[in-house]
Amino acid sequence: MLRVKVKRPGLINRMAHALLDADVIRAAVSRHERALILYAARILGGDADRARDVVQEVFMRLCDQKAGTVEDHLVAWLYRACRSRALDVRRKESRMRPLAEDAMSKASAPTPEPGDSLAYREDLQAVVRAAAALPERQQEALRLKFHSGLKYHEIAKVMGVSVPMAGHLIHTGIATLRTRLSREAASDATPAVDARAVVAVAGATP
Repeated sequence: MLRVKVKRPGLINRMAHALLDADVIRAAVSRHERALILYAARILGGDADRARDVVQEVFMRLCDQKAGTVEDHLVAWLYRACRSRALDVRRKESRMRPLAEDAMSKASAPTPEPGDSLAYREDLQAVVRAAAALPERQQEALRLKFHSGLKYHEIAKVMGVSVPMAGHLIHTGIATLRTRLSREAASDATPAVDARAVVAVAGATP
């Protein structure tokens, strides 16, 4: 589990002199910090410490933004700034390694409820593994949509693509997940994966 309650004296000092209203910044930190850390951690191979540093820098930058330039699309601005900085860090450190399954589980996989059956738990893990094999852009679009709760136009701004392309990445990712899981079930002569597991990981409507 990633810890997100960290001391940020530098950020607090900057908030006192922010161009944006300090209450807006406080609300943004409270509402989006944890999700941004999870998002950055995925880009950085599951490294929570570096992800926290990235998010800290993003909020420091937010303090220097003029209200009129970001308030009407604040969420998209936060995620795009986070994505840009995390990719910069990853490039500079030349660590383009794939995310390990255990890091992916900590960063984005839903936690099964105590009452869930063993079969459902196994299905959930199968969906997580299948999601990890998707192209990186499809994974990112799905995370932004179903884990971060962004709207299609916000996802498009974050990823630097058109709204139709954002929708295409999401729908293609979901379709690929379902196809792979169906083939896996058929080849193993096992029952189809519980549709609830696909919903839990990808947020798709069965």
